[in-house]
Amino acid sequence: MKLIKIKIIRPLALFIVSLFLPLMFSTSALIASPEKSFYISPGLTFFAEENENVESFIEANVGLRADPALVPSGRVDFSGLKIPVLAAELGYDDFDGAAIILGWRFAEHFSLEMKLSEPTNLEVSFDLPAQTIDLANSFSNAALASIGNTNPGNVSVPAIIGRLVDFDILELAIGSNYRFSVSDIYQFYMGVGIIGFKEIDSEINALSGVNTDSFKAKFESDLDFYFQAGFDYQVTERISLTLDIKQVSSDSTITVKNIVLSSNGVDNFVSTGDIKTEFDISGNLYYLGLRYIF
Repeated sequence: MKLIKIKIIRPLALFIVSLFLPLMFSTSALIASPEKSFYISPGLTFFAEENENVESFIEANVGLRADPALVPSGRVDFSGLKIPVLAAELGYDDFDGAAIILGWRFAEHFSLEMKLSEPTNLEVSFDLPAQTIDLANSFSNAALASIGNTNPGNVSVPAIIGRLVDFDILELAIGSNYRFSVSDIYQFYMGVGIIGFKEIDSEINALSGVNTDSFKAKFESDLDFYFQAGFDYQVTERISLTLDIKQVSSDSTITVKNIVLSSNGVDNFVSTGDIKTEFDISGNLYYLGLRYIF
């Protein structure tokens, strides 16, 4: 399945919009209010996935033998060759654990918030059987004819089966919301913001029959919008119970470098490649905590 990424505006613009969007609802949002205050809310968070799109492929640099009459060096190098990994799968644990929200209610109905979650474990598993890739299917007939090599041979991919990488991932969300009261004890709110996930540590696991000594792993994630809704149940004057739901969609890439490939060494030349797994996960990020107002 081909993953299509649509990027509308740059992350900095997302941040600015998320902070100032509430001003569209009220021209008096920045006027001092007796309700303005700081608050802190420790709690628990978990992610309920609704949709996942995954695309995995091996990316490698390949040199092909060329006819010296056409290419004096006798070789043409191609970078970024993509070999689809149709049998690969991505497995991961849910993003759940402890979290904390820090907020500033700067007007009667408007707040700025930052949510920080404890690092969560992301487990990456592959079910990649050993396979042989016919390079003739990776290049056009015209490209192969132009270098005089219409039979470039094969590349062998080793079997990689099992949990290969563990990441520790940190979640950070920044945004703003609009609050309105429906009674003396209930307050509802809606908001928008940006959310991102960052790798803080990774570990390559040993797999049977695979030399993983040279493997290196990297996790990258785009900054994305979230939409938020929630309510506060007032327990005392300064303490309330908070339920928060953020609808999120995150585009991320996991790269495992230095996968040892093998070739016949005559018609083509290749040594290592990278397994890249691009995935887009969308769903709801739930949060339940106690909010204390200073």
